[in-house]
Amino acid sequence: MSDPERIFLEAECCVDPDYGRQWNSRDIGPNEDCDNESPWVEYVRADLVDPDALGQVKAENAELAESVDDLGETAYKRLSKLRDAEAHTEQLEAEIVVLREGLCNIAKVAIKELNSTFEHMAVDTLRDANALRSPGHEHD
Repeated sequence: MSDPERIFLEAECCVDPDYGRQWNSRDIGPNEDCDNESPWVEYVRADLVDPDALGQVKAENAELAESVDDLGETAYKRLSKLRDAEAHTEQLEAEIVVLREGLCNIAKVAIKELNSTFEHMAVDTLRDANALRSPGHEHD
């Protein structure tokens, strides 16, 4: 009996702990019991692999790995900027709270001063009105 040209190894997510990953000589396809329906992994007998095709696949794999690294670096930079922006936003929000409290205190003081001023104006107006009513002042 000769070795098969291709064999398939069961997806890792669907391993039966009692038996481990199973091999099969035919493609069984995605395992419907897996959450992501992972396919079985195909292996080709080494003596059947074209060395040029293997070299091309390795080069493509290296390019993809570099692209993934670049994407990871870009994502990290963006994440860092986002975290910096979030920290700055939190700082600004804290400053806004302090400013609001300060404005509220200023408004309270201004209202007290206005009330005091209006009270003095009212007292002065009443005094002037009483003075006008007193005898000796002519009425129009």
